[in-house]
Amino acid sequence: AKQHDVVAAIVAMVTNAMPDAQVSRGGSKPERAHPGGNVIIREGKPEETDVDLSPLTYHYSHPVPIEIFAPNRDTVVALLIGLGAAIEADRTLGGQVEFLEPETPDDNDVEALGVPDGRDVEVRVIATYSVVGSALR
Repeated sequence: AKQHDVVAAIVAMVTNAMPDAQVSRGGSKPERAHPGGNVIIREGKPEETDVDLSPLTYHYSHPVPIEIFAPNRDTVVALLIGLGAAIEADRTLGGQVEFLEPETPDDNDVEALGVPDGRDVEVRVIATYSVVGSALR
């Protein structure tokens, strides 16, 4: 299905942009941060924004949450810069989407075992795409 292909393309982009981080699709937050950071990409839920009837085309806005957990602020900032550069370099994910846009990160201090100044940041990346024919095929 298109939504899974889009998330897979985002996972590949993030993995390439953050080579020192542990990147996963789904899963739980780590108890301890990996030195290069941990990145968890959630599936998100596509929202239908419009339908064209001829040809039958469904248009979607798909927010994909990306959680970044790192041992310190500098690592978080470096990971966010890498993510921003990767999105800027290819806003279509190699043609998978019409446009990719990150929202402003929401950061929270997190107390984790062994990581007193650990940082947890969530960025939602909005993928805009269309599917011709049946919805989300």
